[in-house]
Amino acid sequence: MDRSVEKILKEMSIEDKIGQMILVEAENLTNKSDIKNYRVGGVFFGENAFPNPNIPSKWIEVITEFQNIAKTTKMKIPLFVGAHIYHGNNKVLNSVIFPHNIGIGATFEPEVAEKVGLITAMETLPIGINLAFLPSLSLPIDLRWGQIYETYSENPDMVGLFIKSLLKGLQKENISNKYSLLACVRGYPGEGGLKNGIYNGNIEISTNELMDIHVKPFKMAIENGAKAIMLSYASYNGIEMHGNNFLVKKVLREQLGFEGVIVSEQNAFYELDGDYEEQLKTALDTGIDVFLISHEYKKFFTTMLKMIKEKKISEERINISVRRILKLKSEYNLFSKSDLSIYSKDVAKIGSEENREVAREVVRKSIVLLKNSGILPLTNSYKRILVCGKNANDVGNQCGGWTIYKNGSWQRFLHLTNGMITKGTSIYNSLKERFNEAEITYQKEPPYLKKGEYDLAIAVIGERPYAEKVGFRKTLTLDYEDFLTPDIQVLEYRDTRVIRKIKQAKIPLIVIYIGGRPLILTDIVKKSDAFLVAWLPGTEGDGVVDVLLGKYSPTGKLPLRWPANSFQNPIKLDKKQRSLYPYGYGLTY
Repeated sequence: MDRSVEKILKEMSIEDKIGQMILVEAENLTNKSDIKNYRVGGVFFGENAFPNPNIPSKWIEVITEFQNIAKTTKMKIPLFVGAHIYHGNNKVLNSVIFPHNIGIGATFEPEVAEKVGLITAMETLPIGINLAFLPSLSLPIDLRWGQIYETYSENPDMVGLFIKSLLKGLQKENISNKYSLLACVRGYPGEGGLKNGIYNGNIEISTNELMDIHVKPFKMAIENGAKAIMLSYASYNGIEMHGNNFLVKKVLREQLGFEGVIVSEQNAFYELDGDYEEQLKTALDTGIDVFLISHEYKKFFTTMLKMIKEKKISEERINISVRRILKLKSEYNLFSKSDLSIYSKDVAKIGSEENREVAREVVRKSIVLLKNSGILPLTNSYKRILVCGKNANDVGNQCGGWTIYKNGSWQRFLHLTNGMITKGTSIYNSLKERFNEAEITYQKEPPYLKKGEYDLAIAVIGERPYAEKVGFRKTLTLDYEDFLTPDIQVLEYRDTRVIRKIKQAKIPLIVIYIGGRPLILTDIVKKSDAFLVAWLPGTEGDGVVDVLLGKYSPTGKLPLRWPANSFQNPIKLDKKQRSLYPYGYGLTY
């Protein structure tokens, strides 16, 4: 890659060029040698994919083999290796899992995102992943949408500040830096505007609203070093994004001045009108440079070759994309970084106590205290404490979606073993270890409670892990969430029953909400003596308990307004709107 981009381009055959535009799902390679046979430019590990065993050394072994095969091609161009990296290196076991973006946004401190980015890069690069598909850069509008937790704030300016800091942490000041993890900013032009929150649906808003609210964070991302942008699956006013010349060519390229690589969503061009050739031509005409392909990489390769020979696509059009790809690989210093031995001393730092301490600090800052009748911070006056609720002793539920699996611990029913999807500390275990003056009892849902049986109850309630389509909710109530639980034990516990039993026994109640978005919890807030929002805090449950015990006074604030009822959803950013709690609300001690 020390050769000039133009020199490399001239040396490449048309087959070499087509291959560079392919980012193929690693687990769907028919044979590893296809990396060479089809001159593949990159691989990505899909939503639920990881080597077996899922440990750093195995990742290094697999990815090193891929890179070595790529270097046996005539051009010897190393691979981009991509994965969905959402809140730490969520692909490998026992890494540090940070709060999801909604919790990061609740800190109201954009510099926190830089710390998250620094450690994410530190724990991701050593295993060979060099291209991070980030959460959707969107605003939370309709809370039924299953990706609310991927967002930072309802304020587009705050979103821009957070993505600026995250990019600085991930990519450093210069992407050639050894510890720069290349970010692919996802969701253009802002999936948060989807009508009714329907996954992959239609954005039906004016161009002015789209530009002023949803495109604005992408503008800030570009101004602060974004080099790769992935288009959304969504449509805008009925036009699929992968065929939207106005938003891609006119807005993204011309108005925003983006000169980097445009990446397709996985197989998204299949949604365009026409047969395969017509779909491919439309996507190319729109300006896509890199295609994420699950299975049909061979068909893509041969069809592209055929269309070029038949002059349905010009080689110059291919050159435009390949030039951008080569330039990015050169700027990123990919040839050096593809040799994973340069990170050999960093592997041991994955999941280190030092990194966990940073995550714990982030958790503390993300906690939002919505109500406190004087019961917090906790004192040693309580001798018998009940800890209950489905999220009290479940690290998987704390982490949420995109933790090892796309739908987190619920992907493989790991919640049936207390959700130990990866190394971490549950809220219950942290309380038990640190609140040693009291007798602490854990029951997901107690069968019956007598008056005076406990001095205090701490109910950790909320959502189960989900991602994207699985996270869509017709109704934003806890009852609905309980009934959605795909669990053979669903009749044995329900958070709403837990709260009711505690109140009937007249036991003082602290509620901790674990979830990726506001639910309609007005009645539960009224019944509680204190109500905290912990969002999806990740592996470091100690950070939540730090706030309960007063080791850290809560400083978090709501990054989006919290509705009192379903009529207050969707959020109307351009209008005054009643809510249970407004944007920016948060108490302290």
